[in-house]
Amino acid sequence: MNCAEMTDSFFIARQVETESRTRLTPFIQMLAHDGQFCFNDNLGRNSYLRQKLFGDLSLQQPDGTLQIELKAEKRVSENLFLESWSNLNTLQVGWLWSSQADWLWYHFLESDALFICKMEELQNWSFKKKRIYDFREVEQSKHAQHNETCGRLVPILTLSSEIKSFSLSLRYKNWRQSYEQNS
Repeated sequence: MNCAEMTDSFFIARQVETESRTRLTPFIQMLAHDGQFCFNDNLGRNSYLRQKLFGDLSLQQPDGTLQIELKAEKRVSENLFLESWSNLNTLQVGWLWSSQADWLWYHFLESDALFICKMEELQNWSFKKKRIYDFREVEQSKHAQHNETCGRLVPILTLSSEIKSFSLSLRYKNWRQSYEQNS
């Protein structure tokens, strides 16, 4: 794969992420205390470290800040890609291992479905119960890139039956329907 193709792949991946943020932003504003939130990659020179540790989104609440790891995919899948390696070549672990976010939000654009899960429960299920190792690890192949990103493909049905906080966000779905009717 040449550099131009990798640049195009990166651009496509960023478009999916941008579209997800665009759709979710009014919902995020509604959830945020006094509308206060920020995407952690917009914070200047500390952006990379903050995003690596706390996820993509900081959402102000009356009792503190919620940190959210936000993942977006264009097409619906029956599995979630839970990143084990951000870059296997350099042994940089993925967000499933490294994130200290409070929540995982996983957004499928095609259906506009938002799955949510408490990160601590997902990590306990993954590592303390060792369930993550029951699922095959695959290299990310949707977009060409220099990194060798790998993750575990875990069925949504498995996550929803084994992790208490894992669910389709009906609050988002209901809000979205109301938002579109009133727009």
